Amino acid sequence: MKSAYLIFITVAVLALVVVLPHPAAAAGQWVVHTHPCPGFSRTDALHRDPDGTLWVGCGTTQNGTGLYVSFDGGPTWQKVTTNPADTLSEFRVNAIVRGHDGALYAGGVDTRLGSNNRVLRVNTGGTMPYPTTTILVATPQVGRQFTVGNYAELSDGRSLAESLTGFDKLFRPSPTTPPAASNWTIPSASLDQFTQMIVHNDGFYAAGSRINVPPKVFLPPRNSSAQPWDLVEVILDPSFDGEMWGIAANNDRVVAVGVNQDTNTGMIYVSSGDPYDAGNYQAHELPDIIGTGGTGTWARGVCMRGNLIVVVGERQPLSGSTGRVMASSNGGTSFTNITPPSPPETVSRCAIAPDGQVTVAGAAGFIGLWDGFIGEVNDRIFRSRFEAAD
Repeated sequence: MKSAYLIFITVAVLALVVVLPHPAAAAGQWVVHTHPCPGFSRTDALHRDPDGTLWVGCGTTQNGTGLYVSFDGGPTWQKVTTNPADTLSEFRVNAIVRGHDGALYAGGVDTRLGSNNRVLRVNTGGTMPYPTTTILVATPQVGRQFTVGNYAELSDGRSLAESLTGFDKLFRPSPTTPPAASNWTIPSASLDQFTQMIVHNDGFYAAGSRINVPPKVFLPPRNSSAQPWDLVEVILDPSFDGEMWGIAANNDRVVAVGVNQDTNTGMIYVSSGDPYDAGNYQAHELPDIIGTGGTGTWARGVCMRGNLIVVVGERQPLSGSTGRVMASSNGGTSFTNITPPSPPETVSRCAIAPDGQVTVAGAAGFIGLWDGFIGEVNDRIFRSRFEAAD
């Protein structure tokens, strides 16, 4: 009886999967789960619906691995099935957004032989298999056959798709535009490479640049007569080369995160005042938050809700526990290390629920839920994590 009792206690403890905070972390606890992306692929895309449903895209290997969903906020996952069958089965998902019509849109590349699909519309209103249609099909023309790295939609269905590895961009002038890339518009504005793109206040925002030029953000045009793609380029710091890999925006600020390639140092930039003025950004270096060590640091992604900001990334060289998570509850004036005690090699995406719960995703299917912000959301209307809010 005693041995059976001990076995029961051991199993019960293991089932909790609750871990204490990192010694340098702010108050709060982590609960860790795993999504079924195979191997050590990082999570390339994370989307959280208002009802708490999570969607992830991953698969940095040669063949795409499709889209995964958790209807309970992280504990259990399943691979998304479609009608027609297998439309997503080998799709490498680099971007996930809710579109103007409530459907889920996945951008990337279909790695099945002979397929040129680049953006898919997934009708998630019913049960699986979800009806799925292609809204962007690559055509063999310059600037119209790239793998989609970023995709974003405005409220009227106009949308922008951007190349994963280059400068190319395509604009959909209407939600009724036929899917062939030859029907989409190549923007006349010549902008640097985007690494992440979002929509705020019905305008496109992007982070980017390249390894050998200064870090940049791209903000909506100030001229009301300009096209939505005519973004304003803001060089955050001309003194070093590097990229911004993540961006978040609300009515109070723009936050961009990335790396100083000259010193291999992860960077966080937080605007105060006019975000079009580079002088209004406060800079934070990751080693000042997580401590020194290793050969470098890198910020991979950022999410924000009100004054709450979370930045995810890694310490280098990569190993089994070099992922890092940092948080600010004061609008980016200062950041604290909240890294879980057993992180993956990198943490790449995050989301903040209306009640302040933080979800982070990283390599090898890592999903972490942190409760340290719960109770710090000022807006009483949005105290539940299953309600929509900006």
